[in-house]
Amino acid sequence: MNLVLTAINAKYIHSNLAVYSLRAYAKKYAECCETEISIAEYTINQQMDDILMDLYKKQPDILFF
Repeated sequence: MNLVLTAINAKYIHSNLAVYSLRAYAKKYAECCETEISIAEYTINQQMDDILMDLYKKQPDILFF
C-alpha cells in the first residue's frame, strides 16, 4: 500500500513538522503491512496543476492532506 502525506507550506523554507511526526509514528505499523509512507511538500506559490500532477504521478492508495 502506498500512503502519501501531503503538506502545503507558506514558504519553501518552512517545513511541516506534522507530516514528519505522523510518518515517524506510523512507521512501526507500516512495517508489518508492507506499506510505504512518503511525504510530499509544496508551497502556496506553486501552481495547483503542478501539485496535482506530481501527486497523481505518485499513485497513492491513500492521500492525506
